Formats: sequence, C-alpha cells, structure tokens
Amino acid sequence: MNSYTKPWWAISSHIETIIPALFRKTVAKDYDKEVFTFSDGDITQLNWFRHSGDSKRKLLVIIPGLGSDATRYYIKNSAYYLYQAGYDVLVPDHRGGGIPNKSFKAYHSSNYQDLHEVVSTQTYSNMYLLGYSLGGSIVLNYIYRYPSVFQKAISVCAPFDLFVSSHNLERFTNRLYQNKFVRGLKPFLCQKADEFPDLVTKEAIRKCKTIRDIDELYTAPAHGFDNANDYYQKSSAKYFLSEIKTELLCVNALNDTITPISNDTIQILKENSNIVLNLPLKGGHVGFSTINLKGVFWHEELIIEFLR
Repeated sequence: MNSYTKPWWAISSHIETIIPALFRKTVAKDYDKEVFTFSDGDITQLNWFRHSGDSKRKLLVIIPGLGSDATRYYIKNSAYYLYQAGYDVLVPDHRGGGIPNKSFKAYHSSNYQDLHEVVSTQTYSNMYLLGYSLGGSIVLNYIYRYPSVFQKAISVCAPFDLFVSSHNLERFTNRLYQNKFVRGLKPFLCQKADEFPDLVTKEAIRKCKTIRDIDELYTAPAHGFDNANDYYQKSSAKYFLSEIKTELLCVNALNDTITPISNDTIQILKENSNIVLNLPLKGGHVGFSTINLKGVFWHEELIIEFLR
C-alpha cells in the first residue's frame, strides 16, 4: 500500500503531531445527531453523515481518541471524506465526551461493550470500523471479541501496550501532551466528583499529574479493574493481536512519540495474515499531513484504498 512522504516543514515528530491539530480546518458540514440510551439507562450522542436512498448498504463507524469527540478536526474531516467516498458514517461519542452522561463511568481503552450496544442496533449489511489512538485500542478489543460484525477494521496510531504508552507520556519530551490530556480530563472528573462525592473527590483529582494517576484514581475503579496495572494488562491489544480474525489495517508512524510501537509488537502483527501493517518512518501521532494542511490527508486516502 502507498507510503507516506512528510511535508518539508515537518522537521520533527512533534511538529508533525501539533501543526495539523492547530491549523487544519474542520469541514463545515453539520452532523445529524441523536441521543442513544444504553441498557443501563446512561446516554451518549450519535453523530451521523448519511446518504439518502440505498446507502444503508455501507456503514463506517469511527471511534475518537482520548479526550476527543465527533467535532475534533481529525475525526470530522475523516468522517466527511469517507462520507464523500460513499459510506454512511457514524461517530458515537464516548460516554461523557459529547453530552453529559448520567453514570459514574465513562470510557477507556478497551470499552468494546458500549460500541457493541450501539452497532447492535444498526441494520446495515456491510459495516466497517475505524479508530484513532485510544479509539484504535477500542477497535482492536472489539474485533478480537466480535470478529464477524465488521467486514474490515482500521486502527490509526493505536496504543498496543498501555504500560508502554503510559510510561512514555511521562517522558520529559512528552510533557506537553501529558499536560494537555490531564488538563482536558480534570473538568469532567470534577463534575463526577460533584455528582458522586462518595466515589471520588476534587482534592484527589487535583493531585493527579499524569494519565496513570487518573487511571489509578478513576479509570480503573470506575470500570471494574483492580488498579491501573490490572487495567493496562487486560486492555492492551498486544496480548491478543495474534488471535485477530477480522481483516485489519494498522497504521502507526515509527516516530510517534505518544503511542510508540515496539519491535516485538511489530513482529506479532506481521505474523498474523489477517493484518495489513503500514509503518511509515514519519507522521507523528495522527499527523500524516499534506503540505498546505488542506484536502484529504495521506492516512485518509489509505483508509479509502483499504476499504475498497
């Protein structure tokens, strides 16, 4: 499959990651929105780009990354271009990610249960699944447990080993990303502290400095894990990649500083004949940009090529 050539201005992986996030314009088309109610009574928002007529033959579901929802530039642009390519596109927001949810729990890297509730209500004859970053981890966890629901799946910049990704975020060179993630999650957690003061306190939330701190304080106990280590062990796709049976495209830049991919993980991926592996040398974390930051990015063209 085609290879990625970085633009002239992308002089480092950090530049490749940050510049598209700051300067890529988001498409203007509005989603059709609906509120979805889970079996436990909690809610989330479903965001649609839908064709009229016979388009129900093909549905693409896109799962956003950590701290993201359907409105983020990299999600909405991909949704729009795949819609233009002929697919109906559904972006289900994570619990609490788009509209406020009711329960104490929200989402995490192996949250395949919520995804299964959403897709089980769809009647499309052909469905495809795409996930970015943490959303890519959810994709991998889902197709491992439900190999026949989607015809094809794609993960872009997924964290295959949550132990490695969590530790990597604590490096000095990744402090900007760590701080951004933590600052972005704290308002949501403080809201949970107001609603469920017996389960978490604002004082404990303020003390969190890293994603691992948040996973230890909130993510693990809120979603049935013993602690952060238990959560990472049970949610890391690395441990079941060899058993994936769905046709899968994995795209990870080798200079990704947020979700690095190890040599042993690469070897596991290569040994599974159901997996197409694309590892460009450059690209950063969900970068893969064009020179002028306009139009379809390289990974979006790659996704359309793979689906066809």
